[in-house]
This record gives sequence, C-alpha cells and structure tokens, in this order.
Amino acid sequence: MWPEWLRLGVWYVSWYLLVFLIGAAIVRAIIWFFVFHIGVDFWIFPNYFVDSDNILDSFRPLLEVTKREDMLDFRMLLLRLASGFAIYYGVTEFMREPQNLDSLLNGGGELINEMFEWGQNKFLGVADNSTMIQTKKSARQIYAEAFMEDETNGMFGMGSQRRFYDEDHPQKPSSESGSLEDGDEQEEDGIKQESET
Repeated sequence: MWPEWLRLGVWYVSWYLLVFLIGAAIVRAIIWFFVFHIGVDFWIFPNYFVDSDNILDSFRPLLEVTKREDMLDFRMLLLRLASGFAIYYGVTEFMREPQNLDSLLNGGGELINEMFEWGQNKFLGVADNSTMIQTKKSARQIYAEAFMEDETNGMFGMGSQRRFYDEDHPQKPSSESGSLEDGDEQEEDGIKQESET
C-alpha cells in the first residue's frame, strides 16, 4: 500500500493534469469558433488529438493560423453573419441580469469542488454510504425480525385487539340440526367477549 502522502500527491497531479487537458480542449474550441467568423482557422495546439508515440507531439506547434477556402463564399458568409448575430444576442440577453453570471460562476465552482472532493475520497479510499458493503439477510433473520415485530405490535399489527369474523370460522353443514351444541355456543360467546374488550 502506498503511504497517504504519496496517494495525495498522485491525486493532485492527476486532478490538475485532467483539468488542464479538458480546459485546453474547451478553450481551443471556443477560440476557434470565434475566429471562424472572420474566415480564418486559428488553432491552439493544432495536433492536440493526434495519436502519436510521443505525448509532446500533441503540444507542437503551439499555434496554427490558416485562411479558410470558403472565406469569400456567399453561403458561408451568411452562415457566419447569422451565427455571429445569434452569439451576440445570446450574450446580451444573458448579461442583462447580473445574477446570471454570479449563479453560473458559483454553480461551476460548487460542481468543481464536489468533483474534486469525490475523486479525492475515492482515490484515498475514504468510505462513504455508496461504498459500504451491504450484506443480505438470511431467511431465518427475516423470519425472526418479522416474528419479533408481530410480538411487539400484536397479532398481525392489530395490537391487543384481535378481531374475529364469522367468515373465519367454519360453518356447520345445513343437514345437521339448526341449533348449536352447548360447547359450541359457549365457545362462540367467549370469542365475542374477547372481541368486545
């Protein structure tokens, strides 16, 4: 096992390298998109996504500027003008209320902090509720818990009052005499009294 200071150091290097790589990809795309409107391809790290044996090849050359072949094409000119107008309109509507920018910055900061803390906890092996091992209960444990619950709540959760209905007792066949025997009559009276209490 690595010591905690080494794991923490590797986590910081990994985090900031990941932030740099993702941030560079986003920034280069945004800058290209804005410069595209004047008919020029402007790339920061033009070989950024090139698969090479040497990782440094992705960062060479630093900049590349080329004139687009469709710079003077009428349809592309209309597309660039429409796109530029849409961007201008969207930005002015967004900036009209100052709390929009504040909420965007605060929300982005909270998201990055939560991602950082989550990754650090995972990397350092800090247990949380999602990583706790949950054991399955055996049938015996489930039955014992249900039995104890019935004991504390009374029969079937009905407390001390037990209710019996006529449907719960078997009926005598109609061929026998209509009157109940003395023992059956006393038993029925006892059941009714128990239900009244």
